[in-house]
This record gives sequence, C-alpha cells and structure tokens, in this order.
Amino acid sequence: MMTLHTSTLEELQERSLEQILESVLKQHEILTVRMPSGQEVVIRPKPTLEPLPTLVGFVPAGWKDAIYDGQRKQVWRGGRSGKIDRNRRNAQDEE
Repeated sequence: MMTLHTSTLEELQERSLEQILESVLKQHEILTVRMPSGQEVVIRPKPTLEPLPTLVGFVPAGWKDAIYDGQRKQVWRGGRSGKIDRNRRNAQDEE
C-alpha cells in the first residue's frame, strides 16, 4: 500500500530531484507537490505488473473453424434501419 505525502515546492527546494524521486520509489509513496499558485503536481511510482500465469491445457486444432461453421453471414444494408438485405443474404447462402 502506498502512503500519501504532501509537500510545498518550498519544502522540497533543499533536496535534489534525484533524492525526491528515489524517496518516492523506495518508500512507495505518492507525493503531492503544492505549487505557490495553489495547483498540485502528483508524483507516484509506476506500478509493476506481475507476469501472467501459465495455464495447463490446450486449444484444439480447428477451434476457430468450428465456431463459425454453420453460421450465416449477414449483410447489413446502409441507413438507419439496420435491416438485413434479404436478397444479398440469400445470394451468399447459395455460394
């Protein structure tokens, strides 16, 4: 869990940028820097992702063809209605 820390720009001026960034990384903190104008800048370490697990099993050959066999391709007519152009669909079925 990351800790939250807020500092003003004036408080951080005595430290180098390298020191500030190293502190954010080592302490796993989210540092909010308040600028003299009142705006804030947030500095946080980039989260590291764990590698994906290796799953046991396999994908059978031809799985993709089996999913799409027997399904009709539908050709949509342009326009707002979204209706199927029956003549074009029937022509594809005969192919």
